[in-house]
Amino acid sequence: MKYTKWKERRKTEMDKLLQSWGFIHGLIPKGQPWRNGFIERSHRTDNENLFKIFRFKSSEDRRYYLWLWERHYQFERPHQGLNGKTPIEAFKQMFPIHATARMLI
Repeated sequence: MKYTKWKERRKTEMDKLLQSWGFIHGLIPKGQPWRNGFIERSHRTDNENLFKIFRFKSSEDRRYYLWLWERHYQFERPHQGLNGKTPIEAFKQMFPIHATARMLI
């Protein structure tokens, strides 16, 4: 019964926009974060390395430091799961044409 209610939810403006672009906006049921492990792991990393360490003066300050953290995470911080490479290095190695075409900064 809960699954039916979750599946039959009303379409939001975001759902309609994504549908017009040919995408499907899927949601996971409430209370089941393990069904979205990639995002949950990302939130955990952000919390452990940024939000639990720093106190921000304003939401603008928070956005700025998150931007700096994301740049560090993508371009400077080696990842064990990528054999010591940064995500951008791994992306360039796996997709050299796309990496140069997108002119990643």
